Parts: sequence; C-alpha cells; structure tokens
Amino acid sequence: MKKNIQECLTYITPKFVFIPFDEVGLLRIKKNKVVFNNMFLGNRKNGEYIYSPVSGNIIGMKDMRTIDGMCKALVIENDFIDRKEKINVCKSYNNLLKLKKSEVNDILVKYNFDKKFGNKKNLLVSSTYNKNNDLGDMVLNYEEYEVILETMDFLMEKYNIKNAYINIPKEDLYSDFSYNKYINAFDNICTINNTKKLKVQDMICLTVMDVFDIYKAICKNYYNEEMFVTIYENCNSIILKIKEYTSLIELFNDFKVSYKGKNVFVNDVLIDNIDLFIITKKVKSIVIK
Repeated sequence: MKKNIQECLTYITPKFVFIPFDEVGLLRIKKNKVVFNNMFLGNRKNGEYIYSPVSGNIIGMKDMRTIDGMCKALVIENDFIDRKEKINVCKSYNNLLKLKKSEVNDILVKYNFDKKFGNKKNLLVSSTYNKNNDLGDMVLNYEEYEVILETMDFLMEKYNIKNAYINIPKEDLYSDFSYNKYINAFDNICTINNTKKLKVQDMICLTVMDVFDIYKAICKNYYNEEMFVTIYENCNSIILKIKEYTSLIELFNDFKVSYKGKNVFVNDVLIDNIDLFIITKKVKSIVIK
C-alpha cells in the first residue's frame, strides 16, 4: 500500500469567525472587546464553555445558522496573530500519567467532555468514512494514530476502562493500516469494522476527533479549534483542515468553489442560505450538486 494519501489543505486564517451563543447575559467579554486565541468567552445554557479560535476584536453580533439551526453569533475579526494569554508547555505522556483523576475530571469539565464519561467500563471510538465526501477522519487517523491510541490508553487507566474499540469502516484501508502499525502495544484496544456485537448503549462513546481534542485539552490545557471537513464538487474531493466557526461562504470564495445556482448539502442536509452558515465540529461533509 502506498503511504501517501490525498493531500489535506490547510485553511486556518479565516478573516472572521462566528461563535454561536445562547444569551448575552452568559457571555464574559472584556470592555475593550479584544480577544485572544483560546480565551474563555462565556457559557451556553447547557453549561458548556465557549472559547475563541482566533485572536482579534469582537465587532458585533449576527443572526447565523449552524447544522443545528438558527442562532445568535459573536462576530470576531481575526488579527492573524493568534495571540494567547499564556502558552502552556505540552506535557509528555509519562507526565500525563502522573495526573490525578480529579485533575483530569476538571480538564474534561473545562473543555466540555465530562458529560461523555460515566461509570461505564468499555470505550467505543468511532471513525467515519466516505470515499467521496467524508475523508477528514482518515487524515486524522493517518497523521495522529499514535496520539489517539496513547490518549485512549491514558483514559482507560484513569477511568478503569476494561476494553476499548476503534470502529473503522472496512473501506477505510489507510486508517486501518495506520492503527495496525502500533495497536499491538496496547493489550485491551482493538480495531473493529462494525458495532453489531457490542452493547453500544453501555459504552463510553467518542469520535476520533473527540479523542484528539481530549489529548490537546489534557496535554496543553487547550481547546483544539482545528477540525477537518471534506468538500465534494464535480466528482472532486477537497480535504480541508480549518478553524471551527469559519463561515461556509468565506471557505467557498477563497477556494473558488462553484456553488451559485447549485444545491449545497452539509452532512446530507440541504442548506438554503449558505451566506449565514457557520461550520462547527459537527460538520464532516459538504456536497455541491
């Protein structure tokens, strides 16, 4: 098998980002409206923490749309510096193992992963794949399989998880090949191609991107603002690494995607007004027909 997969393009310098929020009263914004990368901006109604994926200035609020529907959004103009309030040194894997479970719990709460965990003793990590319009997980697996496996092993140790499974579609040969280079180092982690024999309702369920985000949170005390999305147009696929909360129309314009007069589907959902659409981490696939 060739080791090179389809090229993934990087677009992490959007001119503006649009961050969904629920109520102004739940926001925590500085009077000068200056924001830093990874700055805490407030909470959503469900208690989730909101962070900025860029540094820059808040220039207003706007009615926008996500895959979940219409929303209010903070508009931040990017200064392209990615200034941070502080830079955290990445912890080594051995240093991570020294963290107490209570410290790990605090990090998971801070970055909105605590509700995904409980007292369940088995872990299911899912990867998605479509050869035309869903290639992001394949790239993540190919590039970060070591980190994902080590993070799973770390979580298993901290939460007394007995067994872990990575569910990879059988068509995704690159992901399967990548994990098989290293998975034998972990006694209780294996790859599978379906979940038919598992009681999924009794398992901790994460995506491969969740696991990578947890790694960033625990290792660097940092919200991972980057994500993958696949654009499929005229039988051609473009895999992009982008910043969460980038607008779809800016992405189309900068990559000269021909969308006018055509239907745009995001995760198989027809989008009526793409001018207002924000890309969140729930988005995997963008198809133009």
